[in-house]
Amino acid sequence: MSNKEQFSLKEIFGKLPVYPNEFKKLNPRLKWHGKCTDGDDFCSNCGTLTPDTPKDHHVECAAYIANMISYPDPECELGGCPDCGDTLYTDSCSASEQSWIACGCCDFKFDGNCDEETLEERFKKKFKRIEFNQEAIKSDLKSKETTIHYVGDIVTVDDIKQSFDS
Repeated sequence: MSNKEQFSLKEIFGKLPVYPNEFKKLNPRLKWHGKCTDGDDFCSNCGTLTPDTPKDHHVECAAYIANMISYPDPECELGGCPDCGDTLYTDSCSASEQSWIACGCCDFKFDGNCDEETLEERFKKKFKRIEFNQEAIKSDLKSKETTIHYVGDIVTVDDIKQSFDS
């Protein structure tokens, strides 16, 4: 039986990962000699519970920065993040049979219990990008009540007219 003091990073910090400067406030004795109840492994700089996944570290964590320099993001065919427009990345964990598409900038995450290819197909269906034929739109504008739905945003006819005028 282990007599190590047990602790939960999720209970201490709430959301993980945390700013490295905030994580430094965790008692070093607890960090190095205690038993984390959230999992067997965590980053000693930012507290992520999946330290082997580079994008799961805090963006200011040394491990995240080192990995981004060594392994820059490949071009993502999914387009930008639906929430902030930044680059998306796809990753998976074979042990938990999960895949996810996430944004490195905001908290956007789209996940599922499937392989990466299936998840990307689901993502493309859910967040379908609409390509507009500008000439067809110009000739078809009839009223200001017409709206076009584009990834959750509503664009009015006036917005479209302004984009053509500029």
